[in-house]
Amino acid sequence: GYFVIKLFKSPTATAIVKQAKPLFAKSRSYELDATRSTSNEFYFVAQEKKQVSQDAAGQLGPHLA
Repeated sequence: GYFVIKLFKSPTATAIVKQAKPLFAKSRSYELDATRSTSNEFYFVAQEKKQVSQDAAGQLGPHLA
C-alpha cells in the first residue's frame, strides 16, 4: 500500500518525514507544479512498509508506530 500525507513546511513536517522514511522501502516528497510558488505545502508519498521491531516502533512516536 501507499502512505500519502499533505504537509506544510515546518519543523514538525520535517520531523514526520525524518521518522517515516526508515519505515518504507521507497519514499519521496513532491511539490505540485500547479501549487503557487508562495505555498508551503508538499506531499510525502511512501510505499512498501518495512517490518519494524517493537523496540524501534516504540521510539517512533504514537502517530507512526
